[in-house]
Amino acid sequence: MNRSTAVGLGLIVAVMIGAIVLGGTLMSFIDLASLTPVTMLTLGGTLFSHSMNDILGACMHWLKGSELDEAQRERSHEVFTQMANFASVSGAVGTVIGLTQMLQNLSDPSAIGPAMAVALLSLLYAVLMGELVLRAVAERYKPSHSAQ
Repeated sequence: MNRSTAVGLGLIVAVMIGAIVLGGTLMSFIDLASLTPVTMLTLGGTLFSHSMNDILGACMHWLKGSELDEAQRERSHEVFTQMANFASVSGAVGTVIGLTQMLQNLSDPSAIGPAMAVALLSLLYAVLMGELVLRAVAERYKPSHSAQ
Protein backbone atom coordinates (compact mmCIF):
# COMPACT_ATOMS: atom_id res chain seq x y z
CA MET A 1 0.00 0.00 0.00
CA ASN A 2 1.57 3.29 -1.04
CA ARG A 3 1.68 6.45 1.06
CA SER A 4 -1.22 8.25 -0.63
CA THR A 5 -3.46 5.20 -0.16
CA ALA A 6 -2.56 4.97 3.52
CA VAL A 7 -3.16 8.70 4.00
CA GLY A 8 -6.49 8.48 2.15
CA LEU A 9 -7.69 5.54 4.24
CA GLY A 10 -6.50 7.25 7.40
CA LEU A 11 -8.39 10.41 6.49
CA ILE A 12 -11.60 8.48 5.78
CA VAL A 13 -11.33 6.63 9.10
CA ALA A 14 -10.49 9.80 11.05
CA VAL A 15 -13.41 11.76 9.58
CA MET A 16 -15.85 8.91 10.19
CA ILE A 17 -14.70 8.38 13.79
CA GLY A 18 -14.78 12.13 14.40
CA ALA A 19 -18.31 12.47 13.05
CA ILE A 20 -19.49 9.47 15.08
CA VAL A 21 -17.89 10.58 18.35
CA LEU A 22 -19.32 14.08 18.02
CA GLY A 23 -22.83 12.65 18.02
CA GLY A 24 -22.55 9.57 20.22
CA THR A 25 -20.34 6.60 20.90
CA LEU A 26 -18.20 4.67 18.48
CA MET A 27 -19.55 1.33 19.76
CA SER A 28 -23.07 2.19 18.62
CA PHE A 29 -21.77 2.05 15.02
CA ILE A 30 -20.15 -1.36 15.33
CA ASP A 31 -22.61 -4.15 14.58
CA LEU A 32 -21.73 -7.65 13.37
CA ALA A 33 -25.31 -8.29 12.20
CA SER A 34 -24.88 -5.42 9.74
CA LEU A 35 -21.26 -6.04 8.78
CA THR A 36 -21.59 -9.77 8.14
CA PRO A 37 -23.99 -9.66 5.15
CA VAL A 38 -22.06 -6.83 3.53
CA THR A 39 -18.67 -8.50 3.79
CA MET A 40 -19.81 -12.07 3.12
CA LEU A 41 -22.02 -11.22 0.13
CA THR A 42 -19.25 -9.03 -1.31
CA LEU A 43 -16.71 -11.82 -0.88
CA GLY A 44 -19.09 -14.50 -2.14
CA GLY A 45 -20.06 -12.55 -5.24
CA THR A 46 -16.45 -11.77 -6.00
CA LEU A 47 -15.45 -15.42 -5.60
CA PHE A 48 -18.32 -16.38 -7.91
CA SER A 49 -17.10 -13.88 -10.55
CA HIS A 50 -13.31 -14.20 -10.41
CA SER A 51 -10.71 -16.84 -9.76
CA MET A 52 -9.08 -17.01 -6.36
CA ASN A 53 -5.73 -16.25 -8.03
CA ASP A 54 -7.07 -13.04 -9.58
CA ILE A 55 -8.61 -11.91 -6.28
CA LEU A 56 -5.55 -12.70 -4.17
CA GLY A 57 -3.25 -11.22 -6.82
CA ALA A 58 -5.22 -7.97 -6.95
CA CYS A 59 -5.27 -7.69 -3.16
CA MET A 60 -1.58 -8.46 -2.79
CA HIS A 61 -0.62 -5.96 -5.52
CA TRP A 62 -2.69 -3.31 -3.75
CA LEU A 63 -1.23 -4.05 -0.31
CA LYS A 64 2.35 -4.17 -1.62
CA GLY A 65 1.92 -1.24 -4.01
CA SER A 66 3.80 -3.16 -6.68
CA GLU A 67 4.03 -2.13 -10.33
CA LEU A 68 1.82 -4.08 -12.70
CA ASP A 69 1.83 -4.82 -16.39
CA GLU A 70 -1.25 -3.88 -18.44
CA ALA A 71 -2.92 -7.30 -18.12
CA GLN A 72 -2.47 -7.32 -14.33
CA ARG A 73 -3.81 -3.75 -14.10
CA GLU A 74 -6.89 -4.72 -16.07
CA ARG A 75 -7.55 -7.81 -13.93
CA SER A 76 -7.08 -5.84 -10.70
CA HIS A 77 -9.37 -3.10 -11.98
CA GLU A 78 -12.05 -5.68 -12.83
CA VAL A 79 -11.74 -7.42 -9.45
CA PHE A 80 -11.98 -4.23 -7.38
CA THR A 81 -14.76 -2.79 -9.55
CA GLN A 82 -16.76 -5.99 -9.12
CA MET A 83 -16.10 -5.97 -5.38
CA ALA A 84 -17.38 -2.38 -5.17
CA ASN A 85 -20.50 -3.33 -7.13
CA PHE A 86 -21.18 -6.32 -4.88
CA ALA A 87 -20.63 -4.21 -1.75
CA SER A 88 -23.24 -1.71 -2.90
CA VAL A 89 -25.76 -4.44 -3.67
CA SER A 90 -25.05 -6.23 -0.39
CA GLY A 91 -25.81 -3.00 1.48
CA ALA A 92 -29.25 -3.00 -0.12
CA VAL A 93 -29.72 -6.65 0.92
CA GLY A 94 -28.73 -5.85 4.51
CA THR A 95 -31.12 -2.90 4.51
CA VAL A 96 -34.00 -5.07 3.31
CA ILE A 97 -33.17 -7.68 5.97
CA GLY A 98 -33.17 -5.05 8.72
CA LEU A 99 -36.38 -3.40 7.51
CA THR A 100 -38.11 -6.78 7.24
CA GLN A 101 -37.09 -7.61 10.81
CA MET A 102 -38.36 -4.21 11.92
CA LEU A 103 -41.72 -4.55 10.17
CA GLN A 104 -42.23 -8.05 11.58
CA ASN A 105 -41.82 -6.68 15.11
CA LEU A 106 -43.87 -3.48 15.06
CA SER A 107 -45.85 -4.74 18.05
CA ASP A 108 -42.63 -4.87 20.11
CA PRO A 109 -41.20 -1.34 20.34
CA SER A 110 -37.95 -2.63 21.88
CA ALA A 111 -37.20 -4.66 18.71
CA ILE A 112 -37.73 -1.78 16.28
CA GLY A 113 -34.54 0.13 17.11
CA PRO A 114 -32.07 -2.75 16.76
CA ALA A 115 -33.66 -3.89 13.47
CA MET A 116 -33.56 -0.34 12.08
CA ALA A 117 -29.91 -0.12 13.15
CA VAL A 118 -29.13 -3.26 11.13
CA ALA A 119 -30.82 -1.72 8.10
CA LEU A 120 -29.01 1.60 8.31
CA LEU A 121 -25.61 0.30 9.36
CA SER A 122 -25.62 -2.25 6.53
CA LEU A 123 -26.09 0.60 4.10
CA LEU A 124 -23.38 2.68 5.82
CA TYR A 125 -20.87 -0.18 5.75
CA ALA A 126 -21.64 -0.90 2.09
CA VAL A 127 -21.12 2.71 1.02
CA LEU A 128 -17.90 3.07 3.00
CA MET A 129 -16.45 -0.22 1.80
CA GLY A 130 -17.79 -0.21 -1.75
CA GLU A 131 -17.61 3.39 -2.83
CA LEU A 132 -14.97 5.03 -0.65
CA VAL A 133 -12.49 2.15 -0.55
CA LEU A 134 -13.03 -0.51 -3.23
CA ARG A 135 -14.12 1.84 -6.03
CA ALA A 136 -11.18 4.14 -5.22
CA VAL A 137 -8.78 1.17 -5.38
CA ALA A 138 -10.34 0.08 -8.69
CA GLU A 139 -9.67 3.53 -10.14
CA ARG A 140 -5.96 3.17 -9.31
CA TYR A 141 -5.82 0.15 -11.60
CA LYS A 142 -7.86 1.56 -14.45
CA PRO A 143 -6.14 0.35 -17.62
CA SER A 144 -4.16 3.08 -19.32
CA HIS A 145 -5.01 2.05 -22.89
CA SER A 146 -8.07 3.45 -24.59
CA ALA A 147 -10.59 1.17 -26.26
CA GLN A 148 -10.71 1.56 -30.04
